[in-house]
Amino acid sequence: MSTTFDLDKKFSDLNLPADILQSLNDLGYENPTMIQSESLPIIVEGNDIVAQAHTGSGKTIAFGIPAIMNVDVANDDTQVLIMCPTRELANQVAEEIGRIGKHTNRLKIVPVYGGTSIDRQIKSLRRGAHIVVGTPGRILDHIDRRTISLSSVKLVVLDEADRMLDMGFVDDMKTILATSPAERQTIMFSATMPKPILEIAKRFQKNPKNIKTSNSDMSAPKVEQFSLDINESQKLEATLRIFTIENPRLGIIFCNTKRKTDEVVSALQANGIFADGLHGDMKQAQRDSVLHKFRQGTITVLVATDVAARGLDVDDIDLVINYDFPQDPEQYVHRIGRTGRAGREGKSYAFIGRRDRFQLKIVQRLTKTEPTLMRMPSPKDVEVIQNQRMIEQLVKLAESEDIDTYIEKINTWSTVANLDATTLAAILLKMRTTDKAGSAGAKKKASSGGGSSNGSFENTGAEQGMVRFFMNVGRENRTTPREIVQALVRECGLQGSDIGKINIFDKFTFFEVSDAKSEDVYRSIQKTRVSGISVNVEPANKK
Repeated sequence: MSTTFDLDKKFSDLNLPADILQSLNDLGYENPTMIQSESLPIIVEGNDIVAQAHTGSGKTIAFGIPAIMNVDVANDDTQVLIMCPTRELANQVAEEIGRIGKHTNRLKIVPVYGGTSIDRQIKSLRRGAHIVVGTPGRILDHIDRRTISLSSVKLVVLDEADRMLDMGFVDDMKTILATSPAERQTIMFSATMPKPILEIAKRFQKNPKNIKTSNSDMSAPKVEQFSLDINESQKLEATLRIFTIENPRLGIIFCNTKRKTDEVVSALQANGIFADGLHGDMKQAQRDSVLHKFRQGTITVLVATDVAARGLDVDDIDLVINYDFPQDPEQYVHRIGRTGRAGREGKSYAFIGRRDRFQLKIVQRLTKTEPTLMRMPSPKDVEVIQNQRMIEQLVKLAESEDIDTYIEKINTWSTVANLDATTLAAILLKMRTTDKAGSAGAKKKASSGGGSSNGSFENTGAEQGMVRFFMNVGRENRTTPREIVQALVRECGLQGSDIGKINIFDKFTFFEVSDAKSEDVYRSIQKTRVSGISVNVEPANKK
C-alpha cells in the first residue's frame, strides 16, 4: 500500500495520547515523516504490518509510539518485545522510546544484548520491564533462563528484519515468534524484502498490511554520489584531500575488514585527524565510548565496518567514504544512507579498484543512479578550496569585526616602509606562510627524531592562550593523565598552571600547554618515555 503523503499533517492530528504528544513536542517533533504518517494509524488500530523503510526514515517513532500505547504500566510484565540486529541499534531504540515515553509515568524499558553483563540485565528485568528491546540471541538466552516471560506480550516488533536475516538470526527470530502469544500484534520493518523475510511474514503475521513509502528506493535522494577510480596505494592521500576539501562536521569511512579499519585509523591519526575506529573485536565499553565521542564531536571521523556501524543514529554526518567498496552491493545503499538524513544534504565518495567495477554496475542498476566519476583531487584543487575558504573568512571578519586599529597600523607601516597596501599585504601573507612552513618543517624533523620548533603553532584547536599537541600513546598503552603531567613537569619544567586539557584516546593522546611554554615542550618532550614507550609529539591540526 502507498498513499499520498500530506506534508501539512501534524502529530496532533493522529489522535495520540497527551503524554506522548507532550514528549514529541519537547523533542521538537511536529510533523510526522512519511513512514510515520502512513504506518502509525494502521498500527494503532491493531493491524499487523510489513513496512519497507530504511534507516533514517523515522521508523523508531513509528513503532515506538504504539509500543508505549500498548503498555499497562500497572502491570510489570513484559508487554512489548522489540528485536534489533545489533547492540548499538537496540540501545538507540530503547533510548528513543524512553524519550517518547518521558511523560508516561512508571514506564520501564530494558535493553538486552550480548557483550555486557547478563546479571545486570537480569536485575533490571526482575524490577519490571514493560518494553524489552534486544538482539534475538540475548532475548532467547533470557527466555531460556526464564528471566523474560512472553506470556503477557501484546506486540512484537522486528526492526531491520533483513539485517537480522543477514546476521544469522532467522532461526532465533522464528523461535521467539513461535513462543509469543498467538493473539499478539506483529509489525515488521525491513529495508529490503528477501524471500525468507516474506516467509516469516506469511507464517507469523495475520493479514499484514504492506507499506512501502516512496522514499524507500534503494538510493538516498539527498546524497550526492561520487566515485574515484584509484588503486590501493592512493586511497589514504585521496581521503585526506577529500576531507580537506569537504571539511565535514562528521564523517564516516567504511572498510570491509577489522584489520583495514585499524590501519586507516592509525594513518588518519598520524596525519592529525581526530579519528577512531568501530569494529566487532572491540569490547562493548570501548564501542560505547567511541560512539559517545563521535556524537559529541570529540572525534570527527569514524572508521567502521558494516556490522559495527549498523544502527548508528547520528543526523549530523555529512560525508561518507567507501574506502573499501562493499562486498554486498545493497550494503552500499545502507552506507551512503548514513548521510543526507533529517532533511540535510550529504555527499558520498567510493574508491573503485579494478575488481570493484562489476559491483559498481550492480549498484547503478539497483539504485537507478550513477555516481559521478571524478579524478583524484590534486594538491592544486585542495589549494583552490583553501583559498576560497580564506576569502570567505576574510569577508566574514570584515563584516563582523572591529578592524579600525589594524587599518591604522597598515597605513602607518605602508607610509613608514614606503610600500603600497597591496605589496604590504603580499609581504605579510608571505611571512605568515613562511612561519607555517617553518613550523611544518620542524614538525617533520621532530617526527624523524631531530629538529625543533620555531614557536609558531597556529590552528591546533586549543583554547585561547594554549597550544594543543598530539602524542602517540593512549589507553591501550595504559597511559594516564598523571603520567602525561609527570613527563611535562620532569622533562619541560612545567607547573600545573602551564598544563591544560588532557584527552586520552585508545591509541593516542592530545594535551594542551600554555603558548609561552609550547616551544620548550616541543623541543624537550621528544623521545621521552611515557608508559614505557619513546614518544613522538607533534602540534595537533585544528580539524
